[in-house]
Parts: sequence; structure tokens; C-alpha cells
Amino acid sequence: MFVNLRNLIDEVIELMRKISIYRKRSMYLSNKINTMWKEDVERFKIQRKPYLLYEE
Repeated sequence: MFVNLRNLIDEVIELMRKISIYRKRSMYLSNKINTMWKEDVERFKIQRKPYLLYEE
């Protein structure tokens, strides 16, 4: 019984580690995408300004 419990605990720990790695990777990719598009987004904001119906 304790062997099964120990195996279960080990599996949970491993899954938590994988989730942590996935989150870090997701954040890294998100930041990378934001950095790649930042210049284009700023340019778009300038281009659309004359057409806005409200203040930003």
C-alpha cells in the first residue's frame, strides 16, 4: 500500500514539475510574441488615430 502511495506522490511531483516548465515556456513565448509585434502595434495605433470616435 505504501509503495503505491509513494509512486502516486512521485507522479504528482513530476506532473507539477512539468506544469511549472510549461508555464515558464508559455510566458517566454508570450513575451517573445509581444516583443515581435510591439513596433507594428505602435504603428497601427498612430495610423488609426484619425478614425477614432473617442479619446484613448
